[in-house]
Amino acid sequence: MKTASRPILHLKRGSAPRNTFYLKRRFRKSNRLQTEEFLRRVQAHVPDHVPSTAQTATYATLEVLGQYLTPHQARRLTAQLPRELAEAAQRSVGRGGPTDLRLFYAQIANKTDLPPEIATDYARAVTSVLRQTVSEGNLADAMLNLPRALDDLVA
Repeated sequence: MKTASRPILHLKRGSAPRNTFYLKRRFRKSNRLQTEEFLRRVQAHVPDHVPSTAQTATYATLEVLGQYLTPHQARRLTAQLPRELAEAAQRSVGRGGPTDLRLFYAQIANKTDLPPEIATDYARAVTSVLRQTVSEGNLADAMLNLPRALDDLVA
């Protein structure tokens, strides 16, 4: 029985480090979700409202979520997010947040000037997209500091 052999990649002498660096940079960049795509996914969960509402609610949700995180956890959680969204989550790191889910949603509603029901829908949408975007290990590490009352938010 013949086994399939792997193709061999031949590079010119002296070109491997530059090409390797270039490929790694391109790969890293393509793994990262762009801000517009993240917001588009959030908007898809709550299609009844304008896209600018999704943007406002996304930034507010990430900022409130960041209140529970240590700087290390915030870096891990936001490592796979676009820079703008990562900065929103890191803006309020370590401040501590509400320990009740209703208060969590109310804080997002206050930041966005949205009715509580709509703010709740957007917060759920943002955390859903976050679960799809961030690796399980980074998400689990970041969620260790969340109060038990907020378990439903990330489940």
